[in-house]
Amino acid sequence: MKTRFYMMFITGALCSCAAAYSAPAKPGDEQAKTEAPEEITDTADIPPPAIKLPPVRMEIRRARALQEELEKAGPLAGTSQWFKEGTDEQYFGIYIEDHSGRPVGNVLLLHDNLQHPDWPGIIHELRTQLPYAGWSTLAISVPDYIPKNMTPERPKASPPAEIAPAGDADAPDLAPTPGKDNKPQTKASAKPEAETEPMIDLAAEFAKNTVQPIAILQSSVEYEPERLLEVFDARIRESIAFLHSKSNLPVIIVGVGLSAAFAANRAQSLLLRDVNGLVLIDPMEPGKESLALDLDATDLKIPVLDIVPEQNPRSSAEQRRISASRLRHNAYELRIVLGSQPKFRGFEAQIVKAVRGWGDRHFRR
Repeated sequence: MKTRFYMMFITGALCSCAAAYSAPAKPGDEQAKTEAPEEITDTADIPPPAIKLPPVRMEIRRARALQEELEKAGPLAGTSQWFKEGTDEQYFGIYIEDHSGRPVGNVLLLHDNLQHPDWPGIIHELRTQLPYAGWSTLAISVPDYIPKNMTPERPKASPPAEIAPAGDADAPDLAPTPGKDNKPQTKASAKPEAETEPMIDLAAEFAKNTVQPIAILQSSVEYEPERLLEVFDARIRESIAFLHSKSNLPVIIVGVGLSAAFAANRAQSLLLRDVNGLVLIDPMEPGKESLALDLDATDLKIPVLDIVPEQNPRSSAEQRRISASRLRHNAYELRIVLGSQPKFRGFEAQIVKAVRGWGDRHFRR
């Protein structure tokens, strides 16, 4: 009897202790249970994925940002003009009408490669200053030229791992085994072939992490180098038609850098009544391996002004001068800007004055 009594006493004491040490319920537990979100069972409640916009050429992106800046600057900065808007071939332009009241003609401005129609320096100064001298200006965007041979450099191979001292558990097994892949592996890093990590797309990684021109080469929306002359030709013709719709005055083309080479090449195929004069500012040729151009515009029977820097010109102006002399092209004029570099920084006013004087001599009535 005593044994049974002690057993009942001990059992009761243990139950009391368990109840005393049990964790009390927290005050917010019931509220948390009631506020738990219900699981979505109806697929109609799941929001649709975000719509991905189609890729856009880099020149269009630059043009849209430029348009926003022009709208902030006011009407004197020029009138935005989209050509072929809403199509895959759309491009941007900025038009300024003659301010002088004594119009002389129209100027079609073509910026250098990978720039935009209001690029600081020569293009900006010409398009904003020539309207005060009797010239209406239209600066249009030029398609980007990126040679196909511009490919990202592959990362250099990492140096071989140091051989661990004898007895190290992670040392690679360097003993060749017949019939097996004898690449060194460590016990910690060895993986079955099925579990190896996928290869990294180097081109995609390079395009994602660089701001160099190669980044836009990876997109299929950019023009192939073989199409550039066709696109360039179409834009020149449409721009000249636009200028003729404004007035019947002469039209001259001013090209900078690579655009000057394009303009020299295309002007030979355009009708003379469409282009009355050509200004080349430090013209350059693209890589022969991607796009061959004939930069020699001295056989054109229209006035040509060839402006080059004194230091480091990007093509041979002397060769063009000799060619013009041989062909007796009396309307060809070479102007070397003394002390200048290819970008003509600090010489913009001098170039505007040269273009204005040349235009007055040939086209002012």
